[in-house]
Amino acid sequence: MLTYASLIFSDVFASSYSGIYGSMIIGATNTLGVVIAIPLIQRIKRKTILSIGLFGTVLTNITLSIVFSIMKDGDAKNNVIISIFVLFTLFYQLAPGPVILILCGEIFPKEFKVKYGAVGFGFNWSWNILVVFTYKYFSGVEYIVHALYAAITFVLSAILLFLVPETLNKKQNEINRQIQKW
Repeated sequence: MLTYASLIFSDVFASSYSGIYGSMIIGATNTLGVVIAIPLIQRIKRKTILSIGLFGTVLTNITLSIVFSIMKDGDAKNNVIISIFVLFTLFYQLAPGPVILILCGEIFPKEFKVKYGAVGFGFNWSWNILVVFTYKYFSGVEYIVHALYAAITFVLSAILLFLVPETLNKKQNEINRQIQKW
């Protein structure tokens, strides 16, 4: 959502400054999300944080799908959309943003960290690129794209949560043993 926020905000703020308003909101929310996530990442299990963040992004996409499909255009709809975008950004910064990157650095054995970390980053970013290039084709039927993104995120979240081992406070050999159980 962050990558196409300017398209949404141009509809929400019927102003020539909509891009600036949207950037300010997203930038401030990103910063707040990082400030919240940093202390949590060192205290709470990775999979717990990942679950909260990923399912939060699923729920915000479902909510956006509902809002776009049933609410009439107007200030109330715009305020709800902005609020949901802020929530989505906070959930994203809690998990898919930083935790995925941390897991890619922690999960792989030393001799494979660079290669498999690059594959993990590439996989993560490939979904972001897919979102960037598909969203504009759903103009006018945003409820469909948000339902689709919610479904994709849910499936990927379930796979990730079942396959990825817990890494918080674990040594590499412990993580390797968990992975070998696959």
